[in-house]
Amino acid sequence: MSPKDWMLGLQLSEHESECGARTIECVTCKRPVQLKEATFHMNMHDMEKREMIMNGLRQTFKLCSNVECSSAEPNPPNVLRVCTSCYAPFWSPRFDEGNTRLAQKLLETYHRQLTKGCGRPHCLNQYCRTFLKAVEDPDPTDAAIQALNLVQKSALVNKTNPICSLCTPDSTSERRRKVAEELSGIYHVAVSNSVRALQLSNDDEAKAHEWLSQLQVGSD
Repeated sequence: MSPKDWMLGLQLSEHESECGARTIECVTCKRPVQLKEATFHMNMHDMEKREMIMNGLRQTFKLCSNVECSSAEPNPPNVLRVCTSCYAPFWSPRFDEGNTRLAQKLLETYHRQLTKGCGRPHCLNQYCRTFLKAVEDPDPTDAAIQALNLVQKSALVNKTNPICSLCTPDSTSERRRKVAEELSGIYHVAVSNSVRALQLSNDDEAKAHEWLSQLQVGSD
């Protein structure tokens, strides 16, 4: 047994050691690897991948304050503390003293969601008529009161923990946010950690569960 075989924990005969000295190309890094070292080499790649995933999951970022979206809040943030896509319908080049016009537009958007709906089949917004599948027309006055309450939850009023409930055209982002909130409750991690897990796993929920459980163990 060669000293290198001994260091790798390989119990090989002289013949096996010689045969195992033949090289193959690693499918991951494309480097030549001796056959007898292939298992050890791939284990190193697995460890590197796991470390990368864990580091990626630990990276916290501020989520869009729109609970129907899983994008990150821009830096610097806008007035509503939502992502660029969610803010686009409200952006205006005109000076808006006291954000009066923005507040009015947000109020109108909520009222329209509650009374008419967004019409998107993937909608999961509990403050949208499309998701609620309401048969009867809602009372406009009740909808206006509810819309006003929603505006007061936004960053225009609530500076500490702002929340928006705006319908989004991105069904993947909306569903990811909902799943992330469920995972956050299960593993007691920040919603942004759960969003990161889903992003890294290409929205494979089984993998996200596995990685978050490892993250939870690593933080204990």
